[in-house]
Amino acid sequence: MYVRLNPLMKECYKRILFMLLTLLLVHSIPAGAEQPERDPLTLGLEALENENPEKAVRIWSAAAESAEPDYRIGLYFLKTVTAHDIRDRYEEASELYYRGLESDTVSDEAAELLIEDIEFMRPLMEHKKAEQLESLAENRDPQVFSELAEFWESMRVTVTGTYNERLIEHWERCNYVTENYKTNRRHAYDDRGEIYLRFGRPDDTRNGTLLYNAGFAEYVLSTRMSDGGGGGSAGSAVNAGSLMNTIYMVRSYHNYPTYEVWVYTDLSNNRDNVLYVFGNSTGSRTMKLMESVDDFVPSGAFNTSGRNRPSNVALLNQGNQSGPGRPGDSNDEDESNVAFENERTIMGGSEVVPPGLVLQLMYYRQLATVDEYFGSRYDYMMDRYMNKSMRLSSSIARQFQHINSARFKRRQGRAPRQRSEEVNNLFTVPSDLYAYRFFDEEMNPYLRVYLEADPEEAVAYDELRTHNRVAKISYDKYEIINRLRTYNTSGSPVDVLYDTVGFQQDESEDFTGYDANMLTVRHTDDLERMEADFELHNREEYDNPAIADETPFRNHLKGIGSSEIEVDELLENSGFAASDIIFGFSEIEEGGESRLTIAHDKEIPKNRNLNFYYEAYNVPRDEEGLYSFTLTYEIERDRSWIGRLVRFGGGGPSVTIENTEDNPRFSQTLEIVGEELDEGEYTLKLTFISPDDEVLLTREENFTITE
Repeated sequence: MYVRLNPLMKECYKRILFMLLTLLLVHSIPAGAEQPERDPLTLGLEALENENPEKAVRIWSAAAESAEPDYRIGLYFLKTVTAHDIRDRYEEASELYYRGLESDTVSDEAAELLIEDIEFMRPLMEHKKAEQLESLAENRDPQVFSELAEFWESMRVTVTGTYNERLIEHWERCNYVTENYKTNRRHAYDDRGEIYLRFGRPDDTRNGTLLYNAGFAEYVLSTRMSDGGGGGSAGSAVNAGSLMNTIYMVRSYHNYPTYEVWVYTDLSNNRDNVLYVFGNSTGSRTMKLMESVDDFVPSGAFNTSGRNRPSNVALLNQGNQSGPGRPGDSNDEDESNVAFENERTIMGGSEVVPPGLVLQLMYYRQLATVDEYFGSRYDYMMDRYMNKSMRLSSSIARQFQHINSARFKRRQGRAPRQRSEEVNNLFTVPSDLYAYRFFDEEMNPYLRVYLEADPEEAVAYDELRTHNRVAKISYDKYEIINRLRTYNTSGSPVDVLYDTVGFQQDESEDFTGYDANMLTVRHTDDLERMEADFELHNREEYDNPAIADETPFRNHLKGIGSSEIEVDELLENSGFAASDIIFGFSEIEEGGESRLTIAHDKEIPKNRNLNFYYEAYNVPRDEEGLYSFTLTYEIERDRSWIGRLVRFGGGGPSVTIENTEDNPRFSQTLEIVGEELDEGEYTLKLTFISPDDEVLLTREENFTITE
């Protein structure tokens, strides 16, 4: 007998059957047998699928403490905490990712994740480097892990600890790109995603659809085609027909493309903004990076021959009374012959305007309010077009396209490969880097490198934000941590040095300077440049490693700065040699003590004593066997050309000093009374003379006396 069960009874029977099967399975396992251990990666992914990211990261965190380094767990942990803004796990995420890069094998699953990871890193590195990393991953070569670790170390924004904020920021961007710029193709993101991964959020955006303006098209074309500007009679039926047919052509090429314009205002040192234009004509979500606005114009619209001849359109419309066909679609042999015979008559001596030129003007005009670049290009093209003293070139639209593309790429070329957007949330500490060439005891060349930063504004800002006052500031609770990186001529890093600098303040609690902040660097022939990074920290907050709101940085980080210089070539060491000159100034304080301030910029305040320091090497011997040389220094004021011609008054101070030592190395600091020097530009000339009156070396340095 067949019994029909209602849905509720069916569900009850199902549950009973499931329970019976479960009991049967449990009793079939021998007593004391261990249950198979679940993979922590899988357990975490299941928690993530159940919308419990906190549980997932707890599972992975516990597994990472007791297991061997696992790149998979490190990457999933990093992706999860950044996707769900679990900020108290940011530092751990950086740590676990780096720990995963210590793996010594690459499993198939890890290789797939590596390729995905590298896909998101591609915009940040050279194409060749990305290909190398992907090849290592595909070949299961564990070297890929060390390469990734080295890459992320080079991307560091901060100089202290193991926490890499730039890595965190990158994956915040990755999650945003995946959510907003995904494609249906094999790539994880479209061209907008690439630019976003490189630079982060643009400072301004504009999106929409480029519209067709019939009145503007008629105005532009009638300027050259109806008034006989290029020949022909004004208002003739021939010119009117040519005008209407060209308007028809322009309209047929317009396809209502969608666009996005991204504006970055601070990507380069140039005052011009860096712009990126994306668009498509298919209506899809995927956007393509355009070389210029001109790319929205179909390629065929730039021609003035073939289907774009106004005569073809005119005759086609004449033979097709039911409606305008597509230009050049007529296959009627007689009509084609008539078109050939009448082309010269219809066009006469008037000009042919490429349909694409009208669309170029129309599109740039619509974007003119987004950025001055688009407005300036529109004005340039319009001025040339409206100049009826010159006949239009048939290739003028292409010329405009090439010029616009070149100018657009030039702007984009000023942008760096990538940048950290989050550093803008930190106070910028003005900073400088100076290097002077010296020799050590063994005559090995080295550089004395001074790292200078001005923390006063950053400290005052932090005090005001924290305590709502700046009347009393304790500078001793702040410090600057420096990182100096050197690079050779091939651009490869050579060395990394660190230094911590405290601040000094006088009894009135005014900021007076730093502790020692000089590093020594070995000077080699292939040393090309140096980069210095500066971090301002509040010592009192070191015990609180929490991440600040809206940034990936720790709370105790208060400011950041950087500087870069090119390294001068090696000093000559074939005989007598002298170091670079270090300028300074001093004033007599109470108690008769003189306080020296180094003037790296060679600017000396008026009424302060001028100081300069140098070292001499391989000093020659005199007749008595002692090391001896004579130094003459002269100071001359740089005059205008009239002053040099007339030569009012004598020169500046000139002093000769005899130096005798029992060592071929010699160092000296000289002080010149500054009261004799008025404000202006000066030249200090040093002449080194041997015991037998031979000029060994001359050295000139410019400096300024300021108010």
